[in-house]
Amino acid sequence: MNEEELEPKITPQFWFDLSKNLVEGVPEKINSSVEQFEKLTVWLWGIYTPLVGIGTGAAGILGNFFPSVWTMLLILIPCLSLLFSYWFLSKARSSVIVSFHADDYFNIKQEYEKMIKTKNFYFSLAQKITLVTCALIPISIFSYYLDKIVFVPKPNLVIKILENKKKLSINITGFFPLVDEEELIHLKVIADEKEISLPFSAFINPKDKAVFLEVDLPEKTQEVKASLEWQVSTEEKRILSQSLKLY
Repeated sequence: MNEEELEPKITPQFWFDLSKNLVEGVPEKINSSVEQFEKLTVWLWGIYTPLVGIGTGAAGILGNFFPSVWTMLLILIPCLSLLFSYWFLSKARSSVIVSFHADDYFNIKQEYEKMIKTKNFYFSLAQKITLVTCALIPISIFSYYLDKIVFVPKPNLVIKILENKKKLSINITGFFPLVDEEELIHLKVIADEKEISLPFSAFINPKDKAVFLEVDLPEKTQEVKASLEWQVSTEEKRILSQSLKLY
């Protein structure tokens, strides 16, 4: 076996060559990673922003619902933060060595390391912003629907007896889900199984307002019942009622 065959394949020169390739390839690798991350950021911004515009804008106007200020901020922050993320990614791709002394090895090395640190800094910052944004998106959506649940009052009917059991007070509040905005809500008042004639027996959706009504009761009414009836869909009808015993 000759000496040439015994010579190790991996020598100090191998590691020097490897380090040279690694150092030379760093800017391109960072740029490639940044480019892939840019696509993710643009995709997130392109998906989230229209959904926010449709969900909180058009749906809010059609449903006559507008979220709180804090919820709107939570919804808008991801739109802005993704723009900042994209801007930092652009900075990471465009940062280059500005100047160095051609005959000064230490200065060239220093400027190169400075460039790599700068690119990594902007790339890392963009990643962190995007990560926070991804966490904020479900929170903002949840906050929007929580506002919608909390601030949209449910249909409510309250009746009280007034003036020594001679009058019935009716208070109707809340948002009634109707099959059609033009659909009316129907009211019935029954005293001892006899329907009482009302000033009006149907009214429009009160939404954020209230409907008040006072009805004269027949003498010696034992029991009174008020009921609301409305059409939720073409096939489904809902009834809300409340009754009181006077004696």
